[in-house]
Amino acid sequence: EALTRPAALSLVSALSPNNPLLFENRAGNREGTLVAFAVAEKEVHADKVLLIRCGDFYEAYGLDALLLVEHAGLNPMAGRARAGCPVANLQATADCLTSAGLTVAVYEEVEPARQATVGLKGPVRRVAAAGGKGIKERRLSQVLSAGSPTYLHDRCLSPHPIDYSAPRPYAALAKAADGYTLVHVFVDERTYHVHRRLSLPALRSLLAARPHAPPLLLGGSADAASSAASWLPAERRRLAVKSASRLAAAAVAHVAAEVQLDAATFSAAPSSPAGRHAPPRPVYVTTASQVGLLPAAGIPDLPRALLPRTAPAESVELLRRLLLLPPRPAIADALRSACEALGAATGPLPLVRPLPVGKMVRLLSARQANAHFFRDLAQLLGGTSAAMADEALRSLNERLLVVVADEAGAVAASPHQLAEAAAAAHETIRSLLELDAPPGQFGSPLELGDVESPPQQQQAGEAATAGATSSSSSSAAAADVAGSSASASASASAS
Repeated sequence: EALTRPAALSLVSALSPNNPLLFENRAGNREGTLVAFAVAEKEVHADKVLLIRCGDFYEAYGLDALLLVEHAGLNPMAGRARAGCPVANLQATADCLTSAGLTVAVYEEVEPARQATVGLKGPVRRVAAAGGKGIKERRLSQVLSAGSPTYLHDRCLSPHPIDYSAPRPYAALAKAADGYTLVHVFVDERTYHVHRRLSLPALRSLLAARPHAPPLLLGGSADAASSAASWLPAERRRLAVKSASRLAAAAVAHVAAEVQLDAATFSAAPSSPAGRHAPPRPVYVTTASQVGLLPAAGIPDLPRALLPRTAPAESVELLRRLLLLPPRPAIADALRSACEALGAATGPLPLVRPLPVGKMVRLLSARQANAHFFRDLAQLLGGTSAAMADEALRSLNERLLVVVADEAGAVAASPHQLAEAAAAAHETIRSLLELDAPPGQFGSPLELGDVESPPQQQQAGEAATAGATSSSSSSAAAADVAGSSASASASASAS
């Protein structure tokens, strides 16, 4: 892709072929310097943009600096192939890079006095501090990509809510004898979905209904995508797998390596059955555009027109997905029965505001959940427990849990079991945090100065994870279904 910014074009002549960074190092290759560290890390992560913490800034060198100038609109430092951004602007800068399809490796300084190693990965390297006043250690903190763009370092003590937007999944495609195989890999949720025996129109509808992060991963023979080449995205990458039956494993392994995660932590969502139990064919892309399921000029948005004006965006998107990709008959029957039970309900419904599963998994697994997150999680768990324990809602709950089990690939629990698990996780959080504390305050029952807060919050996360994960996934999907018919607060991404 051609460079467009004059500032980026001016850096081309400043690049040097002497090292993997393409950075002209005037100080030489002395061990222990920041540039020497960057060169060594670039040899390991040649396909990533390196952003390295240096005091109050994150810096990039050589080709990485050129990409920073081109895509993030920054200016080079002193006319050299060197650029950076303040710590406060890291997320915005990384978003510019990941939106352009780039992968970013972020490195943090590790202060020995604080032993700040929570969430950091890889070997620690010592780098001379500025002015020769000491030795600083740096370590890879997180790899950001279009499929997982949110940076979560040092968030567990933040007094502010943690912003999160559900990212697009990665997609892998291969052609088999019985049709196309498409795999969606959700990085933050640590799950992947396999769609088999797709016709060409069904494949096109599925890709349109669920936009993916670049690049499109291709497996199978070289001509696997030839018949669909006219409308497939131009940015593609080939996987070293020839059989469509091995596409899922190859796609998960590739994505996990790309973002420095363990492929074994990803779990498969259930595949749709074949035969008379299979779901109906997806709506054709042209039809979906004409009726307003997909964006089209001059055509109103159908799901928004069907739901009340106050319906949350998550409920709108869930209805859109159900119309674009109809569920199999058993799930469609459960959804219809749930809507009937919801319409027949006469009493008030417990307030449940689900958390996106991707946000929950990311924060808890990285041990970066803060007090705001745990209060939100506790509210979710309390509402779930109240809803599942309400005998007047038993019919609704039983049908929603059928849908949840199919969406999440979990074993269907009874309303009583889910109510108990949610209540236990809620009590664990309540015992460690003051849930009614004013916004912006931690409100821990223990004084903040008397405890090491990161381990305290880690303890809450570890103790609550088992019950919270299953119950919030369940209530999130359940509230989505309820919201699409009655404008309840929901989160479709949690499904």
